[in-house]
Amino acid sequence: MLDAMGIDADEIEVLAGLEAVRSRPALYVGDVAAPGALHQLVEAVLCAAFDEALGGTCQRIDVTVGDDGAVEVRDDGGGLPVEVHPTAGLPVCEVLLTHLLACRAMRRDPRAADRFCGGGIAVTNALSAWLEVEIERGGRRYVQRYERGVAQGPLADAGATSGHGTRLRFRPDPEIFGTARVDLARLDNTLDEIRRLAPRTAVVLRGPRPPA
Repeated sequence: MLDAMGIDADEIEVLAGLEAVRSRPALYVGDVAAPGALHQLVEAVLCAAFDEALGGTCQRIDVTVGDDGAVEVRDDGGGLPVEVHPTAGLPVCEVLLTHLLACRAMRRDPRAADRFCGGGIAVTNALSAWLEVEIERGGRRYVQRYERGVAQGPLADAGATSGHGTRLRFRPDPEIFGTARVDLARLDNTLDEIRRLAPRTAVVLRGPRPPA
């Protein structure tokens, strides 16, 4: 078939893991120069928190956009799963961060998957200069850091905690997005949708103040 198409087999580039996302970001988030691209990164991170809010297991979601363009989403839900996935052999949270569409597969409420997941938080991870995840679950706190989609070490047990929930913090990669920043007004409109569909969950947005 390749011969009939005039294509040599050695011309086919096979990219493993998240390399395909970094090599062809427009296929996953559209024009990287458009505001909607960065917005999709944030929406993918919001997906799990929104799912828990719809299920009544999350009472608060805090979204913070830093002066440096980094974005943090923190919720007080049950925390992303840390158990080892039976076939991937990795903690479930790591599977979510490194396998496309895994996010969509684990959502309990289809409204979360259909509205926010897209390719999942793996796309956000791939297109970030760095991403940090902190999970409080089952009385333990777990942490892990990624750089451009690559884990810098295994998921680590950081000790006991009385809390619960997930904190995901990332900075969109300037190699891909340049100096673009998340549009706070657009983000707040998206959070209004969560507020409307999950009215029992407090949703708070913090960001840099515009210059006077």
